[in-house]
Amino acid sequence: MLINRPFKQILSALFTYVIITTAVMADEITEVVNDVAAKLVQQLPMDKKIALKSLSPEETGLPEDFLRKLTSDLEAALLTASDFEINLANRLSLEDVWQEAVEFNNADFDELFKSANADVMLMMSPRAISTGVEIAITAYSLTGDDVGKTLASSGSVLLPIDLQANLGVDVKGLNQQLNTIIEKLDEKEVQTPVQAHISYRRFYGAAEISNDSACDTVFCYEDKIVAIVNGKKYVVYDSDITSDNVIFSNDLDNDGFLDALIESHGGGNCCPPNYTIVSYRGEGRFVTFPLDTWAWEQPRLLQEGFRWVVRVVNTSTGAGNSNLSDEVLEFRVVDGNLDVKSAGSRMLDFAVAEFTSEEALQKMDDNFEYTWKFDFDADSIDEILQCKVWERWGVVMDCHIFDAEGSWAVVAADPAYKGSGGAQCKVISVLEEIHEGFHKLACDFDELVLVGSNKTFVHPAEEKKRSCGISLSFSTILNVQNYTNLRQQAGLNGQVIGQVPLGATVSVINPGRYLRYDRCAAACEGSNQNAIKTCIDNNDVWIEVQYNGRRGFLSRKFLE
Repeated sequence: MLINRPFKQILSALFTYVIITTAVMADEITEVVNDVAAKLVQQLPMDKKIALKSLSPEETGLPEDFLRKLTSDLEAALLTASDFEINLANRLSLEDVWQEAVEFNNADFDELFKSANADVMLMMSPRAISTGVEIAITAYSLTGDDVGKTLASSGSVLLPIDLQANLGVDVKGLNQQLNTIIEKLDEKEVQTPVQAHISYRRFYGAAEISNDSACDTVFCYEDKIVAIVNGKKYVVYDSDITSDNVIFSNDLDNDGFLDALIESHGGGNCCPPNYTIVSYRGEGRFVTFPLDTWAWEQPRLLQEGFRWVVRVVNTSTGAGNSNLSDEVLEFRVVDGNLDVKSAGSRMLDFAVAEFTSEEALQKMDDNFEYTWKFDFDADSIDEILQCKVWERWGVVMDCHIFDAEGSWAVVAADPAYKGSGGAQCKVISVLEEIHEGFHKLACDFDELVLVGSNKTFVHPAEEKKRSCGISLSFSTILNVQNYTNLRQQAGLNGQVIGQVPLGATVSVINPGRYLRYDRCAAACEGSNQNAIKTCIDNNDVWIEVQYNGRRGFLSRKFLE
């Protein structure tokens, strides 16, 4: 139960007189807790980091001291039942440690939280009833493809406690007061118990396959998504023109039924995947919600109370797309319907002039080039901005600035990209700020490009400087005879999950980011071209990419 702050104070007042006695956790109670722990240990992943947490006094109607004692006893029981193999953190105790570390030892809270990040949340939900305290313990996945998935459950277990005698809690009176409070609340949210055991699987023919498994056909065009409800199978998504994967499954609308997000990709690199929410409505009925998206990054799953939000970043990158947009959309399943809300769009920096790929596409010459005039160095004489037009992707690239006599040119990108085609832009903005005698330039939203401070001619054919990272959103496969292997993990020992042919274009997941071995740390962070080249040529630097809807790692050696 989510309760507003004014009513939290009412509940707190109800329990100010409570005294915890030593008889609360008697032998009989301890035996129940130990039995629950023994059953949970058999279901929990021992190799994962597990956070143990209880609902709050405001959510349960039980005193804080009692909840802390119950949580600590469960923690001890889990450790004993697992023979101390379980990797467990008590969130109640952990929060106290954090507070003390931050307040008295000047510790960094963000670092503490990062180090304590868990893979599994073990949530205890106690509830006061007339015969004692009813508890239910559920384990949820917090990471990977199974975010939000239920991993284990204890079911409802009764702790036989005389609440009036031991805790001072009048269950009847408490229920009456809680009912009065609930009636006054505008928003009431409780966690709905699981109504059916549901899982979503990928099938090729009659055989189940994993998301990373190869099929007998080129792109698994004949695969389908099957929902298994209490052992019975239903085909919920079937297309003969796309390869389909289950991205994650969760109870999006808090109705007790597990829903799923499906990714579909038709192959090639022109367009991003399509996404569809599949929601179970009971009695063998499903509803599908195709999401109106253009997202190169996989959607994120965010929690709102006991409900979930699918967040998608729409970007205009793609074949023939010259428009510039970057909008975040949020999708919610509410009462069996899809609710779509915009979470905002990114805006361009204020500029004194803008040059667009859309204009260049409409007016380019036979050499796929287009030029603009502007006074870039603020000397009252216009220079010429000349760019190549990459029609397929709707961008301009290989941009140079010439003076009236053609005596100088500057690649409109970081100097490391001389002659490489430079930045790939839909909009080149001329900013107000002048640096070293020249206006700063911006490529699209946030990639600043500087025009150099001298008029030294930079020929497009000049050899580029190498770097460990790739700052562009796309890259091309080179330096291979036929193909290179896409790997699930960085490094030559990583599992091969696909092949990327020579000349293919891949999406760079995080432009500028890379993984490297420790021996290349100094080289990648420095400017020694020979050292950088050695690390790249030895396959010591890896880039995360997406190709045909599949994410993995490629050696920097094979990426342009």
